[in-house]
Amino acid sequence: ASKVESEGKKGAAQYDKYACFCKEQADEKLYAIERSTKKINNYDAIEGKLSGEITELDSQIGEFSETISTLGEEIEQKQKVSDHAHSEYEKQAAELTGCIGAIYRAIQALKSSKSKQEGDVDLDFAQIEQASEMFAAPVRRKVESALQKINKPGQAHSYTYQSNDIIATLQDLLRTFNDNKRVLDEEEFARMDAFEKEKLALENEVKFAEKDKAELEAVVEEKEGQLSDTKEANTEETAMKTSDQNFLDVLTEECQTKATEWDARSSTRASELKVLNDALSKLKEE
Repeated sequence: ASKVESEGKKGAAQYDKYACFCKEQADEKLYAIERSTKKINNYDAIEGKLSGEITELDSQIGEFSETISTLGEEIEQKQKVSDHAHSEYEKQAAELTGCIGAIYRAIQALKSSKSKQEGDVDLDFAQIEQASEMFAAPVRRKVESALQKINKPGQAHSYTYQSNDIIATLQDLLRTFNDNKRVLDEEEFARMDAFEKEKLALENEVKFAEKDKAELEAVVEEKEGQLSDTKEANTEETAMKTSDQNFLDVLTEECQTKATEWDARSSTRASELKVLNDALSKLKEE
């Protein structure tokens, strides 16, 4: 009986030591799991915050991209309109310049032919009349009146010098065409100046939008780096938590098994001791 009791005490001591080991390991893993859970929750919150901020920034970047594209199309369209207007100006300017040159040469030819009282002048009245179509109505009528004075049917390019009135009429025409050429040039200069200012303003808007977009893209890049680092840390912490949980599950199962086995052995040993004690008591009585 003393031997069984001694073995029981020895086994109890060993089980107590093992039970302490189980408790220490379980407490340590539970603390680690709790700590990992808090970290994971924090990582999840950071990921959600960063993802929301990146989504909002991407939306703003998209708006800037749309603005830049719209402004670019507007600049391109206005450039086409301006180029067309300038092309029309060049045509009109060339036409007026041609008429001015023709009238000037006609005046010089008539002046040089005074002594002969006749001249052969290369003056295209149809050209002058056509060019006058771009003038205001009162000026156009003035040109038509002047042409009627100097133009004879069948003699569009050649006529006999008669008086200084024709030269005066041509000089008046020359002033008219020079004035209108000057006005045309001034209007084109003013139009081009206004266009260039408007274009510059639009281009500045594009530059500002591109600058703002680039700044937001830099912020997004930084936040995406933070998000990537957070996800990586979250993955590592989750793996550690899973490992700790698996260890705790195995430990719990083994410790429960050992406890069940110990309870069974303790019960058996108690029964053995009872039997032995009963037998000893009976022997003592006999």
